[in-house]
Amino acid sequence: MAQSGHLISVIQSLSKSEKRYFKLQCKTQEGSKAYLTLFELLDTKKPDDISVKKKFEKIFLGSAYDAAQKHLYKILMRSLRNYETNKTPEDQLINIIADVKILLNKGLLEVGFAEIERGKKIALTYEKFFYYLLLARMELQHLTLAEFPNVDENVLLEKQEKINSLLYEELYINKHASLHELLMHRYILNGEVRSDGEREKLNDLLLEEFQVNANQRYHNFQTDKLHLHFQSAYFLMTGEPEQSLQEFYKLNTLFENNQARWKDEPLYYIYLLNGILSTLRSVRDHNEMNVFINRLKSLFVNTKGNQHLVHHLVFQHSAAILIDEGKFNEGSSHFNRFIKDGGILSNVSLNVLASTQLFTAILFFGDGNYRKAMVHINEVQSLPEAYISRHTYVVARLLFLLIHLELGNEDILTYAIKSLERKLKSIKILYQTEKITMDFLKKKIGVSKAKQKTHEEEFALQLRSITDSRYERTIFQTFDLLAWIHSKINKISFADQVQANFRIGK
Repeated sequence: MAQSGHLISVIQSLSKSEKRYFKLQCKTQEGSKAYLTLFELLDTKKPDDISVKKKFEKIFLGSAYDAAQKHLYKILMRSLRNYETNKTPEDQLINIIADVKILLNKGLLEVGFAEIERGKKIALTYEKFFYYLLLARMELQHLTLAEFPNVDENVLLEKQEKINSLLYEELYINKHASLHELLMHRYILNGEVRSDGEREKLNDLLLEEFQVNANQRYHNFQTDKLHLHFQSAYFLMTGEPEQSLQEFYKLNTLFENNQARWKDEPLYYIYLLNGILSTLRSVRDHNEMNVFINRLKSLFVNTKGNQHLVHHLVFQHSAAILIDEGKFNEGSSHFNRFIKDGGILSNVSLNVLASTQLFTAILFFGDGNYRKAMVHINEVQSLPEAYISRHTYVVARLLFLLIHLELGNEDILTYAIKSLERKLKSIKILYQTEKITMDFLKKKIGVSKAKQKTHEEEFALQLRSITDSRYERTIFQTFDLLAWIHSKINKISFADQVQANFRIGK
């Protein structure tokens, strides 16, 4: 059974319809409903396990709180399984497999084999080969036990050959998936490659993926999806966003032409649109970004979690356009609409939540509201680092330093710089942008205005020397550090500097 914290997380994630369904299911149960009272105690805005336990034991004298938690979790998960029944092809297949086991164990072979055939057709239609293999092996095992009724040798060989061909396909899907997962692991944790050595390591993966793709006998939606996503991620990591975008567009076309294979499970496509939008931002194609933001908004999503994810991603990419164009004064309204429509506390992955907080902080920073910006940066830094991409982490920490500089908190800034230096050195990843920014901030603390101007001009020259580097430009694409230092040199607001740069860029 999950710990009490996990139980609270499950309850907090429920939609209104899921809660209503759970309570209706509870009405059909006989006996004590202590677990339902516990559910209602935990179903509050910020439930505290200790206070809930005291309230529960006061209502039900002698009742075991831990036992009630276990029973509630069991009933709740059963209710959610029933609620989700047959909503996706995978749900249908899981239920068919469970039904087939019951039918075959009862000796109802004819009905059981008919269900197996139905399941195999669904599995082939949606390329769920793993489930086909489970059903096919169950069929052969029970055909053998029943002494092969109405099955001649040719039929048996056909069934066996189909299993072998799908095992082969599943093997190559797994090989492709493994390479894609390894590439995405490196991208999420380390971002774009930032040295020729890192690029060479990626080329080994590229060669292996090319060999896997070339050696496949069959190509299907799953293998084509993994191949194109691998290629798009590879070009993105190696600092070639235009080429990455071309692969993303091919992948999007593949999804549009195969909607029946994913429309019931749209999570992958949501992340695909997110990848396209992020890449479009890197080439500053805001018009095309708006097209894909609208596509993301109009996408039908079938779960509360997916709805929250789409909500966050629409906010992030819309905020990115405002940030690039220097429209920071619109940031507060954009953020308020986001909060009104669902808000920052909705149930999404920690990395998505961290990105939302970072974009919000940049909006407030650009508008000169440094204290609000700090609130959101602190939210990023309060999240477990293991669940946040390295890129988000580094930009957030650098912005944390700049906010303290703008607020005049020199003592805190000195400590924060040392802390960040120790951290980055301990993980042996300290690149040019971080290094020269921290060096500049150390020089700027406690010196005269004349010397500060000299340091600012030196810092701007150093930044300009690395902005074109494919290994350094990712940070500048998220937060325009060069525009910020130019605003200091030109004695204008950060927003005015970004707007001026945007007009020149157009």
